[in-house]
Amino acid sequence: MDENLEPVQDVFFLSGFLTEELFLTKSDKDALAGGAHEHQAALNAQVLRGDYNKKVLLVTGENYVEDSDQSSLIDNILEAIKLTWRDVMLLQVGGETDLNELEGQYSPRLLVWFGDTTDVRNWPSEAQLGQLYTLDRNYYLATLRLSALVGARDEKLKLWKVLKSLFKI
Repeated sequence: MDENLEPVQDVFFLSGFLTEELFLTKSDKDALAGGAHEHQAALNAQVLRGDYNKKVLLVTGENYVEDSDQSSLIDNILEAIKLTWRDVMLLQVGGETDLNELEGQYSPRLLVWFGDTTDVRNWPSEAQLGQLYTLDRNYYLATLRLSALVGARDEKLKLWKVLKSLFKI
């Protein structure tokens, strides 16, 4: 017997352990399959507004203020693409965010990220700022932070062109 090992004094607990069925939960399997087990953190997100009936997820990392230029911008975007707050959800995230966690929790058909995608783990490298990216029949679109987009006429026009094409307006 190895000198560094101590003999087990009470083996009664082993019988229960050995007869228990061991299994992984769905979240454990997903984390292991995605290779994110070591890095997985709880999604730090707050739903700000919306009912999410059409699975359109708007995500911002900035502090969002109702009745501001930012909220007016989103209201105008929704009106232009003929959606309402019943159709979409506005989510505010904090810190580094994992796209896989967002997808797992919300299953969006369209995810619009307002901000820098370098803060988003697993964001597709092919998804360029201002361009629509399609993966597995889901759409991803990254654009400027809301506060920057408010005053950026050219960027708003680029965003409008993408949305107009997507929503066939």
